[in-house]
Amino acid sequence: MNTSENTGEDVPFDLSKAAAAATEELLPSKSKERYEKQFQIFEDWRRLKNVTSLTEDVFLAYFAEKSNSYKASSLWSTYSMLKAVLLLKENLDISKFCKVTAYLKRKSAGYQPKKSKCLSRDQIDKFLLEAPDKEFLLMKVALIFGVSGACRCDELSRIMCIIVGDGGRAAFAKEKPGNGSGDGYSRKTSITEPLEESMALNRDHFREQGLFSQRVESSEC
Repeated sequence: MNTSENTGEDVPFDLSKAAAAATEELLPSKSKERYEKQFQIFEDWRRLKNVTSLTEDVFLAYFAEKSNSYKASSLWSTYSMLKAVLLLKENLDISKFCKVTAYLKRKSAGYQPKKSKCLSRDQIDKFLLEAPDKEFLLMKVALIFGVSGACRCDELSRIMCIIVGDGGRAAFAKEKPGNGSGDGYSRKTSITEPLEESMALNRDHFREQGLFSQRVESSEC
């Protein structure tokens, strides 16, 4: 549904184009891809079921099917992302579908989300000081920036340079452009030994691709 249908007036093409571009920016920049993916999954499901309408019963059937494999929290997350994308792309507000929200609330009844395991300060210090650098050096650096710098995963992948100074007590990281702002950020930490050692071992790779250009994973960590 376009603007001219809502107002009964013709909208110049350049204004419609500008409005469409502005609309695309309304989704969260850091998670836009996830939102679009959920919308595409829904669209694929509609094609598979030969569904052309966007009625309340269609969404009720969709979430009923998803409930067979999704937890309550995942159902709500999917609902939230679909709601945002559909409002932009189809001018449809599914929050008005009372049966859908009632169904999701019923599925959430009695649901107890698992609490994430958190490392204590002592556990962090023990890992940094005692874990062998041969296996865990990069994880130590990731932990330092993740905790001390409050970095998200996508921010870690954009760290390009580190300056260690102030008697070895400070470290700063600069982010390569990626969030659309064009500005980097700085992070400061008092634990620099793993940083200095990792830079010495990975200096060339670090300059060209960033220290965390590959994902850090371990089932033991």
